[in-house]
Amino acid sequence: MSSTIYYNAISYTINHVNLSLGSKCPQTTIIHTKNTHKVIYLLYKLGCINNFVLHSKVKGRRLQKYVTFSIFFFKNTPFFKSLRLVSSPSKKHTVTYSGLRIIQQSLGASVLLISSVHGLITHEKALKLKIGGLIVAVLN
Repeated sequence: MSSTIYYNAISYTINHVNLSLGSKCPQTTIIHTKNTHKVIYLLYKLGCINNFVLHSKVKGRRLQKYVTFSIFFFKNTPFFKSLRLVSSPSKKHTVTYSGLRIIQQSLGASVLLISSVHGLITHEKALKLKIGGLIVAVLN
């Protein structure tokens, strides 16, 4: 059950990033969870997201947390073309360290987001740590 929630949070975040890319929306607000925060923070470290702000609103009797982020645009062109989800709960794509070394040669400027024992990391950091993991998404 927890893996489904994990994938849903990641796919939710990736879908909203792609929606804001397509509409060239300056800011997007999504529900804040630990997993959405991991994806947003990794995209921020990669330079794809300009900034993000955590805030909360009272909804009924509950306090709902949100994160508002803006995608980095330069001269009305986004920093990246797309962010595609690779793995799903029904089809998981894992890669070993040796497989990751082979894949890196054909990636070019793309970045793989990998879920490993060290959390959500890029393929470059996975190569430095000499580990493999689950391929979550591809950033072009």
